[in-house]
Amino acid sequence: GLFVIHDRKMQYKVLPAESLGLSSDIFNARNILIYDFNHDNKPDIIIGDYGKPYRQFNNKSKNNGIKLALIGNDIDLYGVNARLRYKDDTLGPLNTYIPRAQYRISTRPVFYFGYTKIPKTIELQYREKKKVIKIIENKYNYSFQIKNMAN
Repeated sequence: GLFVIHDRKMQYKVLPAESLGLSSDIFNARNILIYDFNHDNKPDIIIGDYGKPYRQFNNKSKNNGIKLALIGNDIDLYGVNARLRYKDDTLGPLNTYIPRAQYRISTRPVFYFGYTKIPKTIELQYREKKKVIKIIENKYNYSFQIKNMAN
């Protein structure tokens, strides 16, 4: 199997699964889920193949991750963009919230940011508005709330 990875230079790379420590027989994956299953604020991966058990791959990065919980209804949150800005003023990959209306989700929407450079802010953009959340040293959980934008 192949994964498309967004690198530090804002370029996309296509990498074989085995180069990322994932088993190489992932050719018929029916779904891939990225979530923080072990609650360390780093994105983990679960892969489901047809006729095989689900496999979980925990993120073993030594760096901490940052979790941004989005609070609000799906209509208001639709299209919220978020990314990290690092202390050297470069930007991390962009995350966009798109509700999965066809699925039942029991947890609220969350973005997980893994990083190798020191982040200074989380930059959000929604509709025509922008918000910057300052990263506080040794704080890894943040939230962002939108109320009644649709009205």
